[in-house]
Amino acid sequence: MGSKKFTRKIDRLDRKVSINLTQLYFVNSQKKVLTAISSIYFIKMLLMRICIVFITLFRFNKIDFKNYKILPFCKKIGRLFGIYKLYRTECLTNKSGSLIVSEAEGDLEVSILMIASKDLKSVEKSLRSLIQETTALKYELLVIDLFEEVLSDSRLKTKNIKFIKGSDLQSALENALSLSSGKYVGIIEEGVIVTVDWLSNLLVVFSQMPNTGMVGAKIIYEYGLLKQAGGVLGEAVSNVGEFDDPDKFNYNFIRESDCQSFLFLLQKKDLQKALEDAVVFETDSLSLSLSVFIKQSLKKKVYYQPLSIGILLDKSSESRNRLSKEAGVYTLSKPATPYNDDVLVPNKSILFIDPYYPTPDKDSGSRRLNEIITICAEASFNVFFYGHKEIANFGSYYQSLINKGVKVVYKHFSDDTLEDDYKYIMNHIDFAWISRLEMNEYYVNMLRAYPHIKWINDTVDLHFLREGRAWEQNNISTNELDERISQIRTIEVDLAKKADVTIAITQHEGELLKSYGVNNTVVVPNIHFLKVGYRTTSFYDRAGICFIGGYDHKPNVDAVVWLVNEIMPIVWKSLPDLIVHLLGSNPPKEVTSLQSRNVIVPGYINDVSPYFERNRVFVAPLRVGAGMKGKIGHSMEYGLPVITTSIGAEGMDLTHNKNVLIADNAKDFANEILRLYQNKNLWNDLSTNSLEIIKRYTPENVSRTILSILK
Repeated sequence: MGSKKFTRKIDRLDRKVSINLTQLYFVNSQKKVLTAISSIYFIKMLLMRICIVFITLFRFNKIDFKNYKILPFCKKIGRLFGIYKLYRTECLTNKSGSLIVSEAEGDLEVSILMIASKDLKSVEKSLRSLIQETTALKYELLVIDLFEEVLSDSRLKTKNIKFIKGSDLQSALENALSLSSGKYVGIIEEGVIVTVDWLSNLLVVFSQMPNTGMVGAKIIYEYGLLKQAGGVLGEAVSNVGEFDDPDKFNYNFIRESDCQSFLFLLQKKDLQKALEDAVVFETDSLSLSLSVFIKQSLKKKVYYQPLSIGILLDKSSESRNRLSKEAGVYTLSKPATPYNDDVLVPNKSILFIDPYYPTPDKDSGSRRLNEIITICAEASFNVFFYGHKEIANFGSYYQSLINKGVKVVYKHFSDDTLEDDYKYIMNHIDFAWISRLEMNEYYVNMLRAYPHIKWINDTVDLHFLREGRAWEQNNISTNELDERISQIRTIEVDLAKKADVTIAITQHEGELLKSYGVNNTVVVPNIHFLKVGYRTTSFYDRAGICFIGGYDHKPNVDAVVWLVNEIMPIVWKSLPDLIVHLLGSNPPKEVTSLQSRNVIVPGYINDVSPYFERNRVFVAPLRVGAGMKGKIGHSMEYGLPVITTSIGAEGMDLTHNKNVLIADNAKDFANEILRLYQNKNLWNDLSTNSLEIIKRYTPENVSRTILSILK
């Protein structure tokens, strides 16, 4: 067994053992600690953990001990034995000092109501977390202090926090609403610590999901197990997933819920309506009362948002059992379905497979896939996504998919597989949209086991065409070139014939596939948006030329090297001060070394709009590649005129001198730059005609083709 494979096996076993130890200790210790730690199974797990720790001392790769180092001594010992391995509350950095809320100017988005208890340490931690993690939005913080414990505690020095008194919760809520000015009201109950982006992720659901009335967070016990991923309300209330692993797929997508507790967001007007309708609010059932009122009286939906996380300071069995009482009056007429079945809603399901999560701000292929996913989600498909090479990656691109309502199937370890770990999902998938040659080649055998799935082979661009051009550029001999192209073409065409539908990105590539006998071809091009208002900068107020492209894609590297080394020296003879901006992510040394007084290589930029608004010309000197070039459409969205090659112009029905300028050698390309850069009338004509071309590729037009495939 290789060292890496052995290490993965140890990591997988360690996670399983630590979760079991945590469950055994914390779930059972509320009854009797000695009973919990003296069971044979607990001792067995503990011995396994000790063995794993010993083996870890001699492992082949490095471990990040950051989380271990910040724990108090007693918890370090507990972590060694696996009990505190998942511990979560050391995320607070501001553990002392005054509690100061920044004074917000203008309209407030959210009024946060903190319901204080008599446990002042928990209240203080909750307040500090709110101030630490609520930074990107305008908000105000109000504390409902029924017992006046916080007000009377001289240790807490506060600024811009409003304290609300009341003889009971009902009157206190009325007082709080009269003093609040936010459109939304966020309610945090006692003993909850919020984490980064908790509020923005709750707000996203209101904009993404129609008829949203309340959105609640994922609640995790401080020792790392799940408290609730929403609640199910029937004859009794139950927490979904309590004491389970919070990282399991089933708890990590947005879903409808019967009720939410501890940390949730709703519109201020809905809370006012509840008070006007004399809904009875008590401290231990506030969230239940509001959830039921929103669903039954207002006919709105309650959602669970896994990206918003609250950590529950678990001080007593009372907090564990808060939702376990009889529901009685709270029973809904239509209780939620069992949670595992909720993955498989009645709508048709589509699974997208790509090597990585879409990065639409970095490459055009991702931008296209991202828009296709959005179209499917907005058409009420049950959308799944699987990143074949993504391993435990929960960053911004993962979060973007979740916030679209996509169910992201993911790996915890590199040897996890879709077919082994998610069979129960595959049995209910209607469509599998698989992108790129390598992914279709990998999954073709798996799809044979699921004949009910309609296989959509998205070529993205034809591999044999792109690679053939690259090899020609590298002067590979004709016989060798023909043989290598033939091998790839045979594989690619064979896969295209086997699929139920094969997607070509351009009409040219669609016709080429048909010439090889692929008759199931449909063209789904890049998708673009008209950027309204970006042509306000006039010809004479613009300066410079720009290029954009992800430099992990070799044709983009070749393009800018050719541009700077062979084309621009001709241009600079006439326009010596002309600046070239080479935009795009991951520029290698070949590209960064081009930087000079006239060449700027800024690397990845989140918002490239200013470059398209201020530069006068966009260039795409592509000598190799295939498919539709997203960078050209990207520029045309802004009405920024484009100069490119014949290869660059493929697939968009572009005409030289009408909506683009085309040149295929360095001298002609340089002359076209000089002509366009100094000709206002030509610039205006190309700009206007570019916008007309882009109208063909808007989501409204392309979606009709996509949805016709998914019938």
